Amino acid sequence: MSSDVPPPTPVPAPASAPAKQGVSLVRLVAIALFLALLAGVAYGVMYYNNQLPPPVDTVSQLREYLKQQGRYAKLADGYTDADGDLVADPPAEAGKRLNPAELTFTTIVEDDADKSEATWKPFLDHLAATTGKKVKYLKELDAPKGEAEVGPTKLQASDQQLAALRDGKLHVTAFNTGLVQGAVNTAGFVPMYCPADKDGKFAYQMEIIVPAKSPAQTPKDLKSGGGDKSAIAFVAMSSNSGAKAPLVLLKDEFQMLPGPGRDYDFIITGRHASSIKGVADGKYPAAAVANDLLARMTAPGKDGKPEVDPAAVRSVYKSKDFPVLCFGVPHNLDPKLKADIAKAFETFSFAGNSVGAEFAAQQRVKFAKVNYKDDWAYVRQIDERLANLLDAK
Repeated sequence: MSSDVPPPTPVPAPASAPAKQGVSLVRLVAIALFLALLAGVAYGVMYYNNQLPPPVDTVSQLREYLKQQGRYAKLADGYTDADGDLVADPPAEAGKRLNPAELTFTTIVEDDADKSEATWKPFLDHLAATTGKKVKYLKELDAPKGEAEVGPTKLQASDQQLAALRDGKLHVTAFNTGLVQGAVNTAGFVPMYCPADKDGKFAYQMEIIVPAKSPAQTPKDLKSGGGDKSAIAFVAMSSNSGAKAPLVLLKDEFQMLPGPGRDYDFIITGRHASSIKGVADGKYPAAAVANDLLARMTAPGKDGKPEVDPAAVRSVYKSKDFPVLCFGVPHNLDPKLKADIAKAFETFSFAGNSVGAEFAAQQRVKFAKVNYKDDWAYVRQIDERLANLLDAK
């Protein structure tokens, strides 16, 4: 500001006082203008914020999801189930059977593809040796016909995974518990094997966890006034343990309905790890998670330290058993190739490799064959109950 005021002309001392007063006046005016500018900016920010759309209504989001969920409840048009096993029948005509020169493989596509490829390399090598085919971890999808200039896209979302399976581009893959029914009914997925313990059991439970110091002792204690800081953390609407099961069980067992102004609100974190860490750090008052993934994160890592301190979280609810993630193939795969793939799962050893290390915390040591009709019955019941979730208690 002083650079805007010309230097005073030298005069006898008594005449200097008016010059100093002039400088002070300019400064006062400048300060006043600056404060006015700040006030204007503050008002503008407040005005702009008040014009922003209101927060997304989680109930509206949930209602839309439940509407879409209905299309997963039965086999899509074009699939048949003559034997009643609830899985699409293989095509009768040999010409419609899939027998690719190279097999493609993925685990759950939301996982880090490069890390998963490295982890599963021992199994991919075993699958190649058993089937006599080249095997590739599928991380990218080719551009649609006529759009070559677009280039390949990363395979990183479950809808892409379902489409790749349905279109014959993905041949051996895994879905999380809650997505298996949708994969069976909309993409012709045939569930085959789950990672299991030494007795062939492949169960986990949904748990609701809270910070260790939380006063909550039961889900009833989680009723809140809404808002992110008081909301239960869910993983994703497609996740059985991370959303679907807790939504149903909180209503059925504790008469708690979701949504602002109801019994509890919820937020979506996108990953079990984010939900678990958020509770451990005190960011969320509670989270619904799969306890096999909780066990992995609270077990000692390679450096002997767990990713999350097990003493930082506490469980206030545990569900009945659910099946774990499941590997399978498309319904139209060549029968001999399907048998060879089954043999690869049956004969693969977890001992001493990265696949075994991946499941060590859950004490899973081999693959076990599944029966979709029986093993996913409870999951299908949860999905059925979702249809009436928002009805009165």
